[in-house]
Amino acid sequence: MYIKQIASQYDISSETIRYYEKIGLITPERSENGYRLYSDKNERELKYIIVLKQLGFSLQEISELFILDRTQPSEDCKIKSEQLIGVKVDSVEAKLHFLTVALEALKEIRFMIKEGNFKENQRNLDQVIHHVYEQMKIGGVENE
Repeated sequence: MYIKQIASQYDISSETIRYYEKIGLITPERSENGYRLYSDKNERELKYIIVLKQLGFSLQEISELFILDRTQPSEDCKIKSEQLIGVKVDSVEAKLHFLTVALEALKEIRFMIKEGNFKENQRNLDQVIHHVYEQMKIGGVENE
């Protein structure tokens, strides 16, 4: 498969795929005329990159996981893998908790808007926002 095909299939830019190649995450074969040829293995790697990025892994962490994947199974490999995955499990759980709180807050705000009593709801809205903010601090959710 050529770069345009794989980029289209996975809805990412050719530049992004070239960047992944540049930093060593993907290593496609080359045709006689120099075109990149992406194998089933490259597709697998690309799927992993896409999913792991969505889970909050940095490209550096993904690279570390790929290195561990290519390493002979050992106790050291197991420990490193558990550490990398464990940190993300904790992070995703914290985000999930925060998003659950945030969803309930949004539902409450939507209800307040439908009620229409601005003065009373302004005080309630301040309390809801304060609660969500406190949950952000507890859960380690970043301010963006």
